[in-house]
Amino acid sequence: MNPNLTRRQLGLAALRTAAALGLTRIGLTTATAAVAALRLGQAGVRTVVLEMGRLWDTPGPDGKVFPSTSAPDQRSMWYRTRTEAPLATFLWLDVVNRDISPYPGVLDRVN
Repeated sequence: MNPNLTRRQLGLAALRTAAALGLTRIGLTTATAAVAALRLGQAGVRTVVLEMGRLWDTPGPDGKVFPSTSAPDQRSMWYRTRTEAPLATFLWLDVVNRDISPYPGVLDRVN
């Protein structure tokens, strides 16, 4: 390895290589994703950063950070009025989903 290369040059080279290979998704923490998006932009790669929600580190009323899939609550959905649990029906009966108040929850469904 060339000792004259800086961390920035190595990072840009890695990002250019990833972009050339078609690897364009970055799933990192907010701070590192922002830096990666900046570096991709500087390398000439068109970049979009999508971010929403809050830091999920505070327990809810049940003492858990995330709601369970068998008993969803308002933390389940992003500003919805009804939960949309996977496999929510049994014999076409909606047995899991329930009405909730809008809240910046964990999941959002894009149709």
